[in-house]
Amino acid sequence: MSLKVRKFYLRKLKKKFKGKKINDLMYEIKIPDDLYYNIKSLAINYISKSFNDGETITDEKKLINKLIKRRAQLKNVTPNGIVVPKNEISLEFNNFLKGYVEIIKFLNFSELIDKFHFPPNLRIKFPKISKSHMSRKHPTELMHSDTWTGANPNWIAVHLFLLGDISKNNIRYAMPPKNFQEKWLQPLKYSEDGKKISEKFEVINYTPKKGHMIVADASIIHQSFRKKNAGMRISLDTGFDMKMKKLLSFRKTKIEKFDVKKIRDEETVTKEDFINIGKKTYFHFSDSFNQKVFHKGGFKHPTNPKLIRLIK
Repeated sequence: MSLKVRKFYLRKLKKKFKGKKINDLMYEIKIPDDLYYNIKSLAINYISKSFNDGETITDEKKLINKLIKRRAQLKNVTPNGIVVPKNEISLEFNNFLKGYVEIIKFLNFSELIDKFHFPPNLRIKFPKISKSHMSRKHPTELMHSDTWTGANPNWIAVHLFLLGDISKNNIRYAMPPKNFQEKWLQPLKYSEDGKKISEKFEVINYTPKKGHMIVADASIIHQSFRKKNAGMRISLDTGFDMKMKKLLSFRKTKIEKFDVKKIRDEETVTKEDFINIGKKTYFHFSDSFNQKVFHKGGFKHPTNPKLIRLIK
């Protein structure tokens, strides 16, 4: 019954845009060239400014070469690859989000969105990972649902593949079994704790493409995936809460001392505030490059954004 409800809402979403059906819970959308090149250039500028060295890069190859040679200079990239917004690059991040908003508007499904998770993650996945990274609580290289780290049950994952070697460094997805249970999506202290659950899922024969977006239900689990001799990947990994009144969700929200639901609620913004970035709203990040934010067991985003209303 649960999967039937989820498939119902994905069909409802699909009616709003033209895209390729991967399965009943997952769709691929080719982003129009003008919108893709716009958000791509905004991503390049944002990452370029993250070096905080005064240099502006506008070319994809030059950026990737600099990332390879001077990776250690980046002070705002997490072990999972998130390029964290900082005070010094708040404007560039807001501009990048405006590019994403233009895509959301084009897809014409904003009326089905309840709230947006904020901030969205622009992520760099380097070709190789360290052994210590895999011992962290929630490495994206393990099969997982975003709900394991706090996303709500009505979550729709959005993955937009922007730069780099997408054919060899991408995201692998897996389909839930027919006996899927909602409790499998409850928050977990460690993604490794979900191994027995993820083993019930079937890997989907699909390779992401540059300039394409994936929208997938929370029951589609996924992992960062690299083939041999893979290059670097840069992608937008985010999502939103969809209006799903018929969905009966799990209730467990506390992991140890952390109230996961409360943390997540504090990281959501209204559809209106998100869609109007740069027009009526602006998001400021007070933490500088030299400041780190406690992630609360992997459930909190490592930022402290402040919403500023430009028009009252």
